[in-house]
Amino acid sequence: MFGDAVTPAEAHPPAAGTHPAHPALPALPADTITGAVLALADVDRPGLVANDLRLSHAEVVARAATRAAWLQATRRDGPFHVALMLDNVPEF
Repeated sequence: MFGDAVTPAEAHPPAAGTHPAHPALPALPADTITGAVLALADVDRPGLVANDLRLSHAEVVARAATRAAWLQATRRDGPFHVALMLDNVPEF
């Protein structure tokens, strides 16, 4: 699945419903990786092009949000760590 290292503040993001463009996403400052990505949540310009796959920034953010929600939903007690081992492919 998808994940990246987060700061302690990002580990407990603001409640859903606070992102101005997408109510299901939290609003975070753009000076974090998550905030910078979420700032593109309503941008329809190309965000990922790989072979025949073409996704807008908005589609990339939506797919990442889906994976993040899955990670949160399947989280176990204890420290929240995500390991990722993928080739350099669009899913990464």
